[in-house]
Parts: sequence; structure tokens; C-alpha cells
Amino acid sequence: VPWLENGKLYNRSLFISNSGKIEHYYNKIHLFKPLNEDKYFTEGNKITIIKESVISALTICYDLRFPELFRKLILQDVKIIFLSAQWPLSRINHWKVLNIARAIENQIFIVSCNRTGNSLNIDFGGNSMIVAPDGQIIKQLGNNEQIFTCNIDLYEIKKNKNLFDIKNDIKIKNI
Repeated sequence: VPWLENGKLYNRSLFISNSGKIEHYYNKIHLFKPLNEDKYFTEGNKITIIKESVISALTICYDLRFPELFRKLILQDVKIIFLSAQWPLSRINHWKVLNIARAIENQIFIVSCNRTGNSLNIDFGGNSMIVAPDGQIIKQLGNNEQIFTCNIDLYEIKKNKNLFDIKNDIKIKNI
């Protein structure tokens, strides 16, 4: 959501508790210059780690193209990354591949929600999905507005890490 704070406008993702209270938020770090986001929004400057029943994090749209952000999050023991987006239909294959890649390369769950419909002559691609740590799509929607629920088995993370633990093999984490 666009969020005005201290005279600055941010592209913000919100984590809202069951009671309806905003518990956490994330201001988008990677603004999408081809759509002039940098002319309207102030870029965020910190990651958001949510330490509830499972350690998770928030990301937004174009952040998906920056693997170093996701790597930084897993170094904080994040197990699930939530991604909200307005990814266009014309690049929906990138959306699918990058969601899968971020899950595989970080051995985590990616829960992504993408806009559908049309606005200002842009067709949005939908295809919201949940991707498991092994890259398998647990659930994926089409290009129509829909809602679904899904159980996530966190043991899948451990099962993948038993094969090889990427996090412990990262050589640049202390550079």
C-alpha cells in the first residue's frame, strides 16, 4: 500500500495480526524505475524479520529479482518469505521462475500474491503461488481473482537441509 510517513511516501507491505493490528511492516527497497517508482516513493532501507510462530519476512514485487536480499533474510533464519506484487502478464514467466528459484536457492517457502486484472493498459499476471524449499509449487492460482488457504509443513525445510545445507555453506556471509 502507498504509505505516507514523515512527509515521505513508501511502497509498504503490512503484517496484520489476527486481531487486526499492524504488527510489522516493510518498505520496498528496490523501486522499479521503468514505472517511475523512484520519482514517487522513498526507498526502504531495512529488512523486516517477523518472529512470530515461525520466522518470516516481507518483500515486495521487484525485490524478487534481487537474490542477495533473500540471502540476507535466510541468514536471519527466515523460513517463509511473503511477497506481494503487481507483476505484469507480459513477464509472468519471469515471475514463476524467480519464485521457484528463490525458494530453491534459499531452501525456504515463498508465499507470493500477485495482482490480477488491468490498470492503465497494463495486464497483471496473477499466478499467486506457494513454493516449497525444493521448488515444487504447492498451490498456484490462475489469472483470475481468487483466494486459497494452504498448510505448510516446515519439516520440508529440514528435509531439504538434510541433503545439503546451503546456509551453512555460504562463504560470503562474513565478507
